[in-house]
Amino acid sequence: MTFPLRPRHSYKKGDNSCSTFTPSWVRSGDEAGHRSFEGPLPHDVLLLIVKSMLPISMSQDISTDFTQGRDNYWSTLMDATRRREQALLLPFLQVCRQWYLSATALLYDCPIVTSYEQVRRLARTLKRHPSLAILVREVRVLDKDTWKVEATITSLVARLSGRQALNYRLAIDSLLVSCGAVEKLTLRPSYHVQGRLDGLHQTFRQWAWPKRLTVLSLWGSSARIVFKDKEILFPVLRDLTIRGVKIDSQFSKLPGLRTLRIQCCHLTSSVYLPVTRLATLEFMTSRIDSPYHSVSRVIQSAYNRSLEALVIEGPYQDLSLLAVVRTVDCSLLHGLKRLVLSFDFTGAIVPYVFPREIGRLPQLTSLDLIWLPPSLLPDVTGLIMDSNTLSSLEVLKVVFWKDIRELAYLAEQISVLESECADRGVACTTQTSQQPSSSLASGEGGSDGNYARLLNRGRGDFQYQYLASYGVRVWPLVTLRSLVIARTQPEGCTKVEVLRRGFSTDTDDPYDECLSGSP
Repeated sequence: MTFPLRPRHSYKKGDNSCSTFTPSWVRSGDEAGHRSFEGPLPHDVLLLIVKSMLPISMSQDISTDFTQGRDNYWSTLMDATRRREQALLLPFLQVCRQWYLSATALLYDCPIVTSYEQVRRLARTLKRHPSLAILVREVRVLDKDTWKVEATITSLVARLSGRQALNYRLAIDSLLVSCGAVEKLTLRPSYHVQGRLDGLHQTFRQWAWPKRLTVLSLWGSSARIVFKDKEILFPVLRDLTIRGVKIDSQFSKLPGLRTLRIQCCHLTSSVYLPVTRLATLEFMTSRIDSPYHSVSRVIQSAYNRSLEALVIEGPYQDLSLLAVVRTVDCSLLHGLKRLVLSFDFTGAIVPYVFPREIGRLPQLTSLDLIWLPPSLLPDVTGLIMDSNTLSSLEVLKVVFWKDIRELAYLAEQISVLESECADRGVACTTQTSQQPSSSLASGEGGSDGNYARLLNRGRGDFQYQYLASYGVRVWPLVTLRSLVIARTQPEGCTKVEVLRRGFSTDTDDPYDECLSGSP
């Protein structure tokens, strides 16, 4: 963005005229308008100018297109965009003092730190300059080594002794204590320090700032701060995301919670969801141990009036979540308006029975069926044909994997479904999407093609459908070229349990007793 410069005044002796640049939109004699043009811009206007120079923020509501075979890693996209915003804000700090104040307000609005050193330096800066600390509204601690395997002797000794984990926790303590006005917090520590972050719970209990948090995102063992606490630490918390942890206890009291996201988690049969007026409940790539009564009972009793959206999505989806839907008395969910059911990401797992219980949802207006197996399409058509089911349905979206062998069958069944939807006045959208393994193997996914070829190789005992049926998390290994198991499995552990222990990134994996190390 450039601004026109006014040329210097050139006066001549005895001449009252001057060659002064005047914008064309300023009328002759309008001195007041000219003075307002020369004056400093208000702070709010400068903020708008600086924001217009930044890329579109990913912090807005993102509707993920599941038909492209991608996982819902919207937080990763948001983090990358915000880090780019921080880099672009640096030149604005050097324009002038007035621009410095505006750019500083944006720069410290949501600081993103990706290493222990950055955490330490930011904590020191905010402690020395309290005027900057009050500008912080959101903090995102994202350890850059989250997905890296550290094999050096130094890091190994540090992990064994606990010094690195202790310093990491103390640095986070110092940072959070300095941010007294923070309203949003994200903690994504490195996996090798997750088991030693329990002390963060004391930080949240000692200070008053957690009472102002409205959005909280916790990864790994840092999520334990929202479990088993008699005190109400987060009275106004509205949005909670938990990722990559085993949940085997009861949630703390969260009276203001409206959105709960559980991603890549293992829920035991003893878990109890928070009893509150929840509006949105999302499960992504998670599994629940049977029996499912502890979860289904809360959904149909505590959320029966408030729950508006139930989302079950993600790759290699575990069928236990569909079983939970079948155990819930859907006729009691009077407020549910949107339902998203994601079946298996690869098409390897096919449920034998479609959850027809969803037909009793009285107020459901939008239904998304992602990666629906073609064998279950007649069940969906039967729901639409029955005038006593889904009486309020307005939008239906169905996504299939594109399989050449089933195209003729799909075309016939889809035409029947669309015809029945048209008779009921339901807007029906059907899509067929290319399987990710085909697109990746063709070179569109870069190094992921090696991973796709591994999944499609052979018909042995270790086919991907067996791994997926046990909920093995293998998707982060995008550069894996081969898999060799060079030792026999321990007594009492199956081969799949050995693979689960090797691929799992959860520090509380229930199969820890099977192995003393990774295969």
